[in-house]
Amino acid sequence: MKISKFKAGALLILSSAVFLLPNAAFAGSKTVLDYGTAYSRSDFGNGNVAVKVRLVQEGSFRFWQMRLPGGFWDRCDGDCSEAYRLKFLDFWEESANARGNVRNR
Repeated sequence: MKISKFKAGALLILSSAVFLLPNAAFAGSKTVLDYGTAYSRSDFGNGNVAVKVRLVQEGSFRFWQMRLPGGFWDRCDGDCSEAYRLKFLDFWEESANARGNVRNR
């Protein structure tokens, strides 16, 4: 019995998908290990915020994430309170300061 090239290619793709899909699903799985709170304070008088944080393990990596105002979780490398301050509380002042446009700090 002779198999066409099309059928052989389709069989190869399906068989590779059977082996690759379980590994891909496992690689993207996250486990939440701990929850906490970080407190962020503006350097420019824009207020104080209590930020929800969580420790996540993805594969062999562990990292902290902070909860953004829209409900999404974003990775905060190291200091979550500082990352939140830079991204939300003092974003405009810090970006203007980096360009040299702010005179009074």
